[in-house]
Amino acid sequence: MVFQKGHHSKHHRKTTKKTAPLQTYIKRVAKHAAPGLTLSSASLRIVNSFVMDMYNRLAIEATSLMRSSGKQTLTSRDLQAAVRLILPDDLAKYSMSEAVRAVGKLSA
Repeated sequence: MVFQKGHHSKHHRKTTKKTAPLQTYIKRVAKHAAPGLTLSSASLRIVNSFVMDMYNRLAIEATSLMRSSGKQTLTSRDLQAAVRLILPDDLAKYSMSEAVRAVGKLSA
């Protein structure tokens, strides 16, 4: 195989800057909650890390509740029970009421 000057055998891809998985949505929510304020990239990474950590904790707890009940399908009851077990009382109640409101808004 003969290589010409300036040509490489491997293809080079352009690398794109990876953003945090929920960064776009965190920005939208922050913009809606406080229109005049912005978040720095460091604070976005921290908030994203927090949200992903809570998601993982809730998913693990809900999955273990589902398996302990002998089911193979994750239901909203499993997730609600996981929220009640992981979050403090007031925050669990508030998050449950907000979830019910969001689902009602979505289905209406």
